[in-house]
Amino acid sequence: MPSPTTDRLDFHQPFQAADILKALNDMRGFKVLTDVILMVEEEEFHCHRAVLAASSPYFTAMFAGNLRESRAEQIKMEGIPADTMQLHLDYAYTGRVTITRDNVFQLFETSDLLQVLPVKDACLTFLERILDVSNCIEIRKLAEIHSCDSLFRKARDLARSRFSKVIKTEEFLQLPKQYIVDYLSDDELNTENEEEIYKAIIRWIKFDRESRSQDLDQLIELVRLPFVTPEYLISKIALDPLVYNSDGCVQQIYEARAFQISGTYRRAVKTRQRRPRKCNCVEVMVAVCGEKKTFKGSSKAREVPYYDPVHQRWRALGPVPSKDLQVSSAVSTGYDIYITGGLINDKARKDAMCYVSYLNVWKPIASMLHPRYHHGAAVLDGKVYVIGGYDGQRCLEDVERYDPDKDKWERLAPLVHAVKCPAVAAYDRRIYVFGGFYDGYNISRQLQCYDPHTNSWSVVESNMIDYTCAHAVRLDNRIYLLGGSSKTVKAYDPSDDSIVRVADLNIKRDNCGISVVGGKIYVSGGVTESNGPALDCIECYDPKKDEWTFGHKLPCQLYRHGFVTVQMYKEDIHAGQN
Repeated sequence: MPSPTTDRLDFHQPFQAADILKALNDMRGFKVLTDVILMVEEEEFHCHRAVLAASSPYFTAMFAGNLRESRAEQIKMEGIPADTMQLHLDYAYTGRVTITRDNVFQLFETSDLLQVLPVKDACLTFLERILDVSNCIEIRKLAEIHSCDSLFRKARDLARSRFSKVIKTEEFLQLPKQYIVDYLSDDELNTENEEEIYKAIIRWIKFDRESRSQDLDQLIELVRLPFVTPEYLISKIALDPLVYNSDGCVQQIYEARAFQISGTYRRAVKTRQRRPRKCNCVEVMVAVCGEKKTFKGSSKAREVPYYDPVHQRWRALGPVPSKDLQVSSAVSTGYDIYITGGLINDKARKDAMCYVSYLNVWKPIASMLHPRYHHGAAVLDGKVYVIGGYDGQRCLEDVERYDPDKDKWERLAPLVHAVKCPAVAAYDRRIYVFGGFYDGYNISRQLQCYDPHTNSWSVVESNMIDYTCAHAVRLDNRIYLLGGSSKTVKAYDPSDDSIVRVADLNIKRDNCGISVVGGKIYVSGGVTESNGPALDCIECYDPKKDEWTFGHKLPCQLYRHGFVTVQMYKEDIHAGQN
């Protein structure tokens, strides 16, 4: 019987493919057996259609279809420099390309056009590596045009954080107006003061004064003039010839000065100018509404204390107008606080109000479409969402969204399953609703997720979700769940729908408040027993150490309260104005 080893031999030459490609590259160099010529600028590149098509979907579409180029012996390539085409052809035949600071921008754009993804990805990696103050503007523009989100964010964040140096570059002076507007409108811009923003605008205008002077009125609006020092506003800006010859600029200076002198006039100043940039603010924790509860009794909390991290003590914002409000929901949009719904005299309310930070006042806003309490709330893209809850008769599936710019509520797709007392958090352009009660006091073990782009909900079942009267808060790439008469804390990762247990609280808490400041979670107040007093202690969670420690205390024993983080102007805190 024949042996398998004598009847068959499987031979493999591992370098065959590389040898053929090398031979084809040699033929290209000697212009032998090529079948197409690419005309680029003043140069001719002799190539093989098969090699071009195999390395680029752009050429595949050109040669494999019925286009005229599929039969042409010579093809003119527009918009590609000859030296860049040479690099791409070298890559097609050898798999190698050298990327430098001098060629990366053109190489990236050409690889994007020709759909050569490996080269495009290599360019992205190189651009991230060389990203610095001198090129972040150009890299951001490139990333924005080509929808490279990760590179765009990194370039934008670098420009934000090093803006004092960015504005001194030649690239800044050459930016078109729309980019200047985009940069200077940014609340996240890191600048020493608003005087620096003003100087940058004047420098940009003087770079091409003849064509840019007409833009001064629009650009001066982007300076937070009320937060410029009075001395500089009066002696420098107001006396600048470019400024005092513009009626629009003079009016804005007048409004800014009135803002500085009189708090009541602050209502007349444009909204953007009323708010300092975040670099000039401090994150503070604010306790909103709730109930004070001791062994002696309980009472509604109208005071709104915030923790002053500068002087390390509690101060007070303006009191909430409603005296008897309870079990409402409070959220922060960054600068402002929104309170929705709740109970007054055992009746569900659809009222809503807003604490306007730059006025230091509470004001009523449009009422919700449906009264509710024990509901969840979250902020996504600057809009306030209220979810589920109870209206005194039934658990609600109703979901509403408030637009602060329009002062208007709109009804959204309802929850798949109605719940009250859910834990709610926003993360990565979605809203997550954990647990809660349904049908009275049955515990929901569902995670309901809302996608605003499709206005639809999806549902995930999990035995790890058993939270009621609890809280959810986003920190980094996780959503933390805690409270609800338990010490247990869990962390949910939306990227893979996983839930893990992390360090327990030191004290079990029901109806507590939760907030995030400085990359740490703070949990305040609550009760350990339904008939016991409220707590005044605060615990702090450090995710790097996975541990809870006790911090400063609330000014009173509090539960059923909101606990939110807002940006407060540093000068207001230093002056003790609130």
